[in-house]
Amino acid sequence: AKQKNAAPTSEQLDYFGDVASVDVQIQRVRDLLKQYNVMDNTLIWLTSDNGPEGDGAGPYGNTEWPGSPNGLRGRKRDVWEGGIREPTIIQFNGYIKNSNGFNSTYPIVTYDLLPTIMDLLNVTSDNPSWVIDGSSLVELFANFDAMKNREKPMGWKFGKGSAYVNDTWKVVQDSHDCSGNSCNPALYDLSTDPHETTDLQDKYPDIFKALMDDLKTWLVSVNNSQYEESKCAINKTERVKLYEVIDVYD
Repeated sequence: AKQKNAAPTSEQLDYFGDVASVDVQIQRVRDLLKQYNVMDNTLIWLTSDNGPEGDGAGPYGNTEWPGSPNGLRGRKRDVWEGGIREPTIIQFNGYIKNSNGFNSTYPIVTYDLLPTIMDLLNVTSDNPSWVIDGSSLVELFANFDAMKNREKPMGWKFGKGSAYVNDTWKVVQDSHDCSGNSCNPALYDLSTDPHETTDLQDKYPDIFKALMDDLKTWLVSVNNSQYEESKCAINKTERVKLYEVIDVYD
């Protein structure tokens, strides 16, 4: 006999309600921008800061944690693709020239927002020695064919976990939900293996070493930005722990 679908759990109802609420509130903002005739000069950037919530919920979620990374490995807090790869919608009527919009697979990261806004406002940093990791996307807005291959690598860090992507190559270590050997550093080619199933470090040892060296350099730079530049809340103990993580892979 055909069974009826189970009634949604309270967690699922909360999740679905949040999704619906996001739609409603974003439309309210867009309506106000139109009402005050500032839509064309307003950059709307809609994305997420991480994958779906829920440790151990599996690639498609469950009744307690219904969010899905669409089969990618990992979830929120992971530095595998399921924790960091997000869809993004950008609306900027005054700058995006294709009135019908377009789809782009050009990889961007949330810290591209700062240099993009600086570029749009034609301003420079008050602290030119401070490192800016991101890249401006203004050229992409004007001509989506103009930017094909990302020149600046992208890095992520959460707890002990870290990852670094250059072109299609990615190194990752100590992702939040890892265990055993899956915590060890690994090399993936995202162009052929977006689900991060096959570690290629033995096949491409030079690429693996180069990216791990770059990752270490980037982690030191992030630490310096937190501790010496922005003065974010990072205490001496946390700073020592970070260097311990870096030194493990020397």
